Amino acid sequence: MLRPDSNIVELLNVNLRAGDDLTVLKWRTHFNKSLEALPTGQLKALPWNDYLDTMWAFTAYINSPHQKQGVYPNEMWVGLSYNDDGFAEGRKFADRKGNRQNIYDRQFIINNFNSGQPMDYKYNSEGPQPDGTFSLDAQKRNAGIGGAENNPSGFRYDYAGSSGDQGSIDAAFYVISDLGIRQDGHDSLRIDDIWDALRVNMASPDKDIGDNNLEMIFGSTAFQFGAIDLIYVPFDSMDWKDDSHIPDYSVPE
Repeated sequence: MLRPDSNIVELLNVNLRAGDDLTVLKWRTHFNKSLEALPTGQLKALPWNDYLDTMWAFTAYINSPHQKQGVYPNEMWVGLSYNDDGFAEGRKFADRKGNRQNIYDRQFIINNFNSGQPMDYKYNSEGPQPDGTFSLDAQKRNAGIGGAENNPSGFRYDYAGSSGDQGSIDAAFYVISDLGIRQDGHDSLRIDDIWDALRVNMASPDKDIGDNNLEMIFGSTAFQFGAIDLIYVPFDSMDWKDDSHIPDYSVPE
């Protein structure tokens, strides 16, 4: 867990792959104010599940319970990378209205595509994806190892660059033990977006994977070095500790 600024929380999930290559998941949340005043242990106790759970009522929003310190998220990004391949999805939140924050901006970036420019979210039910946009197609059952019927359902990103170049990224998920063994029997688990993947074990039983981890596999012809394959340790299993001996790695102004 990193704190590049007083109002930012950044979680890194780093896997060492064969050939000493690293696969990295980076999850960064910007808050509306400094978090320095939060009591010890309160940072992990913030309502992260609510921040990640996308709700719908004419527009996308999150529930945002009031915190005594008056903090709430302004922006959140999650990205995965392997070698020179990578992608990131981000969303921005409006100010709190009651216990609700609308998601007013959603963006998607892929390494070495569309000149590095972000693509805006645009729901697309049929036909080609509009230029310069992306969308999600959920409830895609995994195929391959373990049998499709025994693993969580995933999703697919569809995207198009500003010049009309079309592409997709398929997301597949497997429940995996600490010993690296894939666990069957999770066919009822739906992971409809990357935010759902981050919130396993946080919420209701339909997102529970027990005393296990979540393997995320993202495949696309846009990637030069094969699929991005990462083992994610659920949030509730992470051991957050203060360490005053860690140097300040923030970039000076």
